[in-house]
Amino acid sequence: MNKHRPRDPRSAAGGCVGRRIHEMLALVGHSSAGQAMAIMASSGLTMPQMVTLHILSHAGAHPVCAIADRLHLSRAATSHLVDQLARRGYVARIENPDDRRQKVVSIHPKGTRLVEQLIASRQVDFEQALSRLPAEVRRRFVRVLADVVAHLKAASSSDKPQGGGR
Repeated sequence: MNKHRPRDPRSAAGGCVGRRIHEMLALVGHSSAGQAMAIMASSGLTMPQMVTLHILSHAGAHPVCAIADRLHLSRAATSHLVDQLARRGYVARIENPDDRRQKVVSIHPKGTRLVEQLIASRQVDFEQALSRLPAEVRRRFVRVLADVVAHLKAASSSDKPQGGGR
């Protein structure tokens, strides 16, 4: 039995949750994605490379095989992607402390700075877009978001394998 079976997204009040989130992101992105896109373009990185930096920034060092699984790419393609990031100073391959035969990929400060720059740019975009909301709607939205984030974090930490994982 798959305990991670998707729930019916229409179960929340107001219709499909995914559609509402998509609508909101589209409205924010429609007027403000320029700065984030400019940062990405100036870095010269591909979308899979950017996603790899985000993974490493948020979840720490990973073996190439785990990155490949998360990106849905072959190990060879992911290894090439990581080599390109390493040559440009965004990541490094380091020895896995748990298995010295295996290398893991860790983010370098240059990669961290790029991820932080993108996140900061998107945060400004959201603040500007949401500043147009009436004050009470914005306060309610922030409270609900805080509650949603707390629940997602709790669910995420309970989904992690306990001891022995990969």
